Amino acid sequence: MNNYKIAFIICTNNDVYYEECTRYISELKIPEGYETDVICIREADNILQGYNAGMEATDARYKVYLHQDTFIVNEDFLTEALAVFKKHEKVGMLGMIGTTHMPTDANCYLSWNVGKVAAYDGTALGNTDFLYQSENKECVPVEAIDGMLMMTQYDLPWREDILSGWDFYDISQSIEMRKHGYEVVVPYQESEWCYHDNGVAGLARYDMERHKMVAAYPEIFKEDVDWNKAEALQEELQTYRNIRSGFATLFETENYRELAEFLEGLRDEEILDTQIREMIHLIDIYQEEEQTQVCHSGLFGAKDWEKISQTYQWIHFVMIRLGYKKDDERYRQLYQMLEQKELSVSAVQNVAVSSLRDGREALQYLIAHV
Repeated sequence: MNNYKIAFIICTNNDVYYEECTRYISELKIPEGYETDVICIREADNILQGYNAGMEATDARYKVYLHQDTFIVNEDFLTEALAVFKKHEKVGMLGMIGTTHMPTDANCYLSWNVGKVAAYDGTALGNTDFLYQSENKECVPVEAIDGMLMMTQYDLPWREDILSGWDFYDISQSIEMRKHGYEVVVPYQESEWCYHDNGVAGLARYDMERHKMVAAYPEIFKEDVDWNKAEALQEELQTYRNIRSGFATLFETENYRELAEFLEGLRDEEILDTQIREMIHLIDIYQEEEQTQVCHSGLFGAKDWEKISQTYQWIHFVMIRLGYKKDDERYRQLYQMLEQKELSVSAVQNVAVSSLRDGREALQYLIAHV
């Protein structure tokens, strides 16, 4: 075991997100005497299998298991996280948000009450500043942490013997850490250490995995799954997939007014589909440009939903970088696209406002740094 090595372990199925995630990792300040490594796990059957493979592939004592859509914006992350482990020998794992009270139905995502994160849901940036943090700026012991980032200093197998998907691995690992006598904590964060570009959580196998959790840890979880409700959720998700496909066709055939009418009827719903949420935002951009007689931006010139979506995502990534005042070679490209009217200022400003807590100064920062 190399006590001076830190490994980042990432399961990925999307090269664009993986490259964006590792961009932030490459900017982290590495404490003197330490080395880092990035282990990319592709085509894993499930996240537990992937994390076990990553754990076995490195001799690093410290391991950072993180989602491909988690961007570590705090450049001092490694120094501050290592300080927690060195000060508290019994801390086995830390995360960015967590819960001090494990709910009996295992739905921990409804119970997070400690920590901080910037979480993008496909519509806007969620604000978690209300989550409890210690007044003396110490880390807070919790019963479970969210899986967007989980850093360990002790190895325990991920329980792929009881779970086989992409849900509840974080809750299970938190339980296992505490069962083995280690503490799980959320460190104090003056400002968020991570930006989680998670959109709408995938729920395809959620209740199936929750059922396994209830069965595996009966001393903790007492309520079983309502399978009628679970089946209804699956039907709802399939409906959204069908709707999304139809909307994509309307984008590609430039039937924007018809599309706007359909999307208007969904605005007040809790839409469980990230792309539909982004479609609503895109149609707002289109209508604003139409009203102000601004030329239609390159967002819509592609006439191909995949290209429209990719351009939107690219702008979104660059806006995050601008918001956290990170250096980025893409600023020059974005500026040139604006100059050449390949993108409109209103389109970029709209993406900035949805991507950041305060996106009003993003373009000013762009102009000052090109």
